[in-house]
Amino acid sequence: MLHSRLFLSVFLYLCCVSSAFLGGRLVPLDLEAAPCVAPRRRAGRSILGIKASGKASTQIAVCVYGPDCCKKTSDQLGGADVSLESVRSLAEGINGVTVRAAGCLGQCKDGPSISVKLPGTPKREVLKKFSDVKELEKVLASAKFRVDSGVVKALQLKTRGNKAAVKGGSKEALKLYDEAITLLEKKKGTSRAKAGILSNRAGVKMALGDFDGAEQDINEAFKSDADLRQNFQRAGDFARLQQDEAQASSMYRDAGKADPQRKDMVEKGAKSVGAKTMFGFGGPAPYKLYDPA
Repeated sequence: MLHSRLFLSVFLYLCCVSSAFLGGRLVPLDLEAAPCVAPRRRAGRSILGIKASGKASTQIAVCVYGPDCCKKTSDQLGGADVSLESVRSLAEGINGVTVRAAGCLGQCKDGPSISVKLPGTPKREVLKKFSDVKELEKVLASAKFRVDSGVVKALQLKTRGNKAAVKGGSKEALKLYDEAITLLEKKKGTSRAKAGILSNRAGVKMALGDFDGAEQDINEAFKSDADLRQNFQRAGDFARLQQDEAQASSMYRDAGKADPQRKDMVEKGAKSVGAKTMFGFGGPAPYKLYDPA
């Protein structure tokens, strides 16, 4: 009994000393932090996700940080984060749905995958070889969520535009992006989708030599969503092509800060802009959209 009381007294004393040393504040451990996911943002955001407009009842995890996800998503959809941005854009206008970037979902051989946890269901549903938001629309509709078919169509057009753009089909991509923007013009809850498409369209306009149009799209993209990494990348590309290296470096740094997990990808893409041909002795290579949203 005496030993128990002595132990309790010492324990309480140490707690008081620790509390005083830390300014009277309890410092909880972040047990949810994971090495494959970027640090948790503040202001009510989920990990690299969007802020839900109501109580979250459905959680969607998009595999983008797995060992093979980046390359397979790029090969199939035009960019490493296309599936993530499409899911975020679709969920943006739906109350009760949250989206987060995730590590490997164990479906590497099948390419891009997403995991959906619907309310009232014990298990997550994994959509393998995810390439079309139409698949996610069906799952959400089964849970009685209202999904705007116009937004789905716009995101499908965006993906088609991405595939064309990264293969050098800038004119075809521009037409597809124009159609997508037209579908979203008067729709609410589509700021993320608009920003991604405008950012991509700015890239193909630069590829076509329309720098005035590209600058306008970049500014509009920032107005729609100031946090989108690709906005900073396109702004950096624009500045570099205009020979404003100080501004370009600043924008690329901000792109890395917007998504620390993609910092290496940002740096790699930046090096390709304005790079000289013929082993460094020729003129600059023509610009082509890379890493679209």
